[in-house]
Amino acid sequence: MMRVHSVPSFEASKYLITNGEYLEFVVAGGYARRDLWSNEGWQWVQSRQARHPTFWICSHGFYVTGVALRFRV
Repeated sequence: MMRVHSVPSFEASKYLITNGEYLEFVVAGGYARRDLWSNEGWQWVQSRQARHPTFWICSHGFYVTGVALRFRV
């Protein structure tokens, strides 16, 4: 059975980055640098008190995805 879902509008960058490059951004404190964010993005960072993507966790100073963590166990 096919299901149809409505997806709200969103923007995507034309620049592709790897997970490793994104990890560098996070580890280098990218979530604390106002100069890197749009006004709307910075408001989101501040309201969520974000320090890394919500789907990442921090374990012993290293950021890993939940999937990677489950793989290691």
